Amino acid sequence: MIRSGFLLAMVAAILMTAVPAAADWPEELGMALSGFIATDQGLDNLAPGDHVLVVGTIEDVDPEGVVPWYPSFYEYTLYTTGIVVDAVEVAGSMTTVTCQGGRLEVREDLGTPAEWGDGPVDMTAPPSFTDGTLWLAGGLEPVMLYLFPDHGMGQLAIDLLLDGGTVHFILGDPVEPVYGVWIINPPPSGQEVPPGYDAHLSGTIGMYYPTATGAATWSRVKALY
Repeated sequence: MIRSGFLLAMVAAILMTAVPAAADWPEELGMALSGFIATDQGLDNLAPGDHVLVVGTIEDVDPEGVVPWYPSFYEYTLYTTGIVVDAVEVAGSMTTVTCQGGRLEVREDLGTPAEWGDGPVDMTAPPSFTDGTLWLAGGLEPVMLYLFPDHGMGQLAIDLLLDGGTVHFILGDPVEPVYGVWIINPPPSGQEVPPGYDAHLSGTIGMYYPTATGAATWSRVKALY
């Protein structure tokens, strides 16, 4: 168990040395994701009304020191809820899928390793992804899928309207909507797509935040622990 005093000291040291006090231009914070996507009928058979689920883990944060990020002690699990296909359009070799609604959350968890399970039930993320402290959260609008079925490839793009979690608490509202670009690609060497999921995803969640308000105050940091 990590003592809260130790964590406070770590956060304070990082913030004082790594976060500029003020600036007139925004900084970018990037978060690398690796995970899997699941749908009701498979990516090749999407239709209006189908559900889309993304689950994964945050593998890296760049630059470090902007927000609390301790991958040696915690796991950062991502999952979505409520994404529903609104329209499907086929043009040549590309299928464009427009989705409406939904939310994305990232949890910081000390005790329960993420388990993919035997596939999502009713498009619900496994419990090991939804426990822990809320680290980042927001509404999704829109969610776009660009699929190339003949090549087994694609891309998922999101706009995230940040409204909760530790990241929002420290940095405040970003300069513009948080973006996400995730590539549908083969899983890393030695890993397979778990049963019930359609494909592997990897990519980035990025946000631009105003540096002048991005530096966390001591009172905000203390409130986290």
